[in-house]
Amino acid sequence: MDGTEAQPLRCRKVRTAGLRGQIHDQASGPQGRQHRLCQHRCRDRVHHPVKGRSQCAQPGQLCTAQAKALGQSPLFRTPGADGHIRSQRCQPYPQRLPHRPVVCGLGPAGLFAALLLARQGYRPIVLERGPALDERVRAVEHFSATGELDVNANIQFGEGGAGTFSDGKLTTRIGDELCGFVTEVFLQHGAPAEIAWKQKPHVGTDLLRGVITSIRREIEALGGEVHFNTALTGFEQKNGQLTGIFTTNGTFACEALVFAVGHSARDTFAMLMDSGLVLECKPFSVGFRAEHLQSEIEKSLYHEAAGHPALPRGEYQLSQHVGDRCVYTFCMCPGGQVVASASEEGRVVTNGMSFHARNGKN
Repeated sequence: MDGTEAQPLRCRKVRTAGLRGQIHDQASGPQGRQHRLCQHRCRDRVHHPVKGRSQCAQPGQLCTAQAKALGQSPLFRTPGADGHIRSQRCQPYPQRLPHRPVVCGLGPAGLFAALLLARQGYRPIVLERGPALDERVRAVEHFSATGELDVNANIQFGEGGAGTFSDGKLTTRIGDELCGFVTEVFLQHGAPAEIAWKQKPHVGTDLLRGVITSIRREIEALGGEVHFNTALTGFEQKNGQLTGIFTTNGTFACEALVFAVGHSARDTFAMLMDSGLVLECKPFSVGFRAEHLQSEIEKSLYHEAAGHPALPRGEYQLSQHVGDRCVYTFCMCPGGQVVASASEEGRVVTNGMSFHARNGKN
């Protein structure tokens, strides 16, 4: 099999039972017990693990009932070399491509796009304008200590994207069954087992870094290539069809290109506009970061029980409608800190991050 053709998957249909949107997966729980990631009510930011035996499809089978009801491709399940069961949305007989697909950006979207392409046998080429994680961490630490910014190696750009320096929360307001797939991949690559059953799963920026590099190594082990310090600069077209791309490190022939650039890649968006592509604006929120003492928040929440080791770190959420607008809190990082996140000279950008232990003073 060459790098441009995926091997056909031998799948057979099975009968499955469950609620609409269920995913039946297994993950290791405490004391070695097996837990199923049975229902992910992601829209409500709630994960409901259920103990017991799985009723899901076995390795090499398709979970088709929910997929058909949702008008989606089946969720294929296959065992990996490490014994983990891997689930992924796929077509049984993927289309052959003349050249390897290219993924632009190695943030969360690009990372998972490349992972799924690699698992299908497409050996993707990934472009990331920033450096690999170790070099990126050094650049961020240098910026924090001196204020000297590297516009291509910072909290926005580099392996893992902006999420690498964050709280590592795995909660979302969307109701997509693939939330369970994301959790499964994180578990396969070393995330704490507790994310399989906690109501508000959290990895932490310190542990998240190892997970990201592990996923990248799987992509590479499956034949994918990651080109760091390489930015997309233009397209090559013929008869209105994409035939290749230009980058800061040469050209690549390709007919399939996945854009997974972050919102801070403004020069890339300008290039897209100049190339005649139609871009559509979407609403977004503008916010700021505030620091509170963790001890004061927990006194307000827990009163005399504040500080008890059995209690989780205190969190809160506020919202207020003002006319047709809304002000709300989001992305709280208990035990975390505000970090300078600029990616351009002369601009001030902030983000928040926390470590897995969430034991900071704020």
